[in-house]
Amino acid sequence: MPWSPSFGDAVPDPRLDPVRDRAARLEHDAQACGYVLVETDFMAAQLGGVLWWRRWATPQEYAVVLTRLGEETREVAVGNDDLDIVARWAADGFTDGGATYAMVWLDQAESRRVHDEVFAHHH
Repeated sequence: MPWSPSFGDAVPDPRLDPVRDRAARLEHDAQACGYVLVETDFMAAQLGGVLWWRRWATPQEYAVVLTRLGEETREVAVGNDDLDIVARWAADGFTDGGATYAMVWLDQAESRRVHDEVFAHHH
């Protein structure tokens, strides 16, 4: 029984495939307003035990969503039960504070630039 969970058997969640490690430019009325960056990680719940006798559940992937609108940057973890948000983004766009923004997903190189230049100091 391991002290901490092993992620060797972790399986990526296919719902995150379209957005994993990608950035999107947020637009309102065809004007750029901000960015969203989606990063992922894995977690496993402790099922029982103490100290080195711990038992762990199967790891699950979750999303870390960073948002930058104006000067404000926010970070939110989105768990396995809420990953349908990716489908809602595709259908309806990104909603924040009652406003809805179009999401223009960026390629890998541009996503890396947004990661480094817009969000690097926030995680």
